[in-house]
Amino acid sequence: MKVLLLSPSPEKLLPRMNLIDDEFVLFNTEVNKQLIVDSGINLLISYNYRYIIKDEVLQIPGLRALNLHASLLPFNRGSHPILWAILDGTPLGVTIHQIDKGLDTGPIVLQKEIQLVARNKSLREVYEKINTALIDIFCTNWINLREGNYIPIPQAGPGTYHRSAIGHDFVSSLEKSWDTSVEEIPILYSNYLSGERK
Repeated sequence: MKVLLLSPSPEKLLPRMNLIDDEFVLFNTEVNKQLIVDSGINLLISYNYRYIIKDEVLQIPGLRALNLHASLLPFNRGSHPILWAILDGTPLGVTIHQIDKGLDTGPIVLQKEIQLVARNKSLREVYEKINTALIDIFCTNWINLREGNYIPIPQAGPGTYHRSAIGHDFVSSLEKSWDTSVEEIPILYSNYLSGERK
């Protein structure tokens, strides 16, 4: 099988995906239909990939496309899902879903809720915990994901969505950046919004 891995950090997945004699194509720039057809790709995996995959790619016959998303979809579609789960009080979790033409709206293949035990944890620690869980659920189930042995379930409910720029600008404004504790985040965000309106 030929697998296209779209990610800025493929090294987090590849060591645990190489148990089978597959061929991997690594890419972190925008892909197009011709590239995938010419490369003979059977399976597309997206992990922290910042480009929207075009519908013409998703419509390629025989291509399966999966995305690894650091939220409990349908909550927190889009960028900075962990930050928004903290700010909105929505559940933390991880999801692997089929990619469709919407933004993180495709049917769910695998999902797990993650409990945040201590609010004195830093934003960095929470991100690391969630991303470790996401990689684990993917790699543990890699054989079934590779073979298509799953039953996708449509997402239920309206969910939530947040734009990239707001989350990025807020995190950039934090004095302690990623070392800010989770319990501080809501107050700092309120102050950030007040400052925006001045």
